[in-house]
Amino acid sequence: MEFDRAVAQLEELVAELERDGDERALLLLQLIDAIHRPAIVSLASGKLDNPTAQAVMAMYGLVDDEDDEPAVEGIPLPQIQHVAPPTRSDAAEADLEAGEMRAIDAQGGSVLLLNADGELHAFRNECPVDGRPLDGGKLSGPVLVCPWHNCAYDVRSGRRVDDQPDAAPLAPVPLEAA
Repeated sequence: MEFDRAVAQLEELVAELERDGDERALLLLQLIDAIHRPAIVSLASGKLDNPTAQAVMAMYGLVDDEDDEPAVEGIPLPQIQHVAPPTRSDAAEADLEAGEMRAIDAQGGSVLLLNADGELHAFRNECPVDGRPLDGGKLSGPVLVCPWHNCAYDVRSGRRVDDQPDAAPLAPVPLEAA
């Protein structure tokens, strides 16, 4: 089926379901979106090793089951970017006081170092919602608030602490000994 035609038909069907108040069908669409949205964000960011991205690629037969490698021929997929862990000396050089955070360049990407109540934490400097940088956010105790979406994360666990606790967590980066 042609893409534009499929999009138009989907829009018509959703409008009809909303008019008819078909809650089960609307829930089905919401569940599909909840599964696909984080996977698409991961794929667009080049994180092919993300479990949600792997699951959705497997649903469509786009992963070779034997080695979990992308099995799409002729479509250039982005390379996975691995971030080299910063060392504790990198964190010390950042000279972070309690309540401060700073983005540093690590081999492979930007890492956000945080000092939450005297404890050092490190995460990829990207919001799990869409990959935008977190370093302009606010850190209050152990809670980091994204500057773009106002989503809040507990830096001790990386998990959301706002109204979407099951949303994708922050991506931790281990701190290696110097």
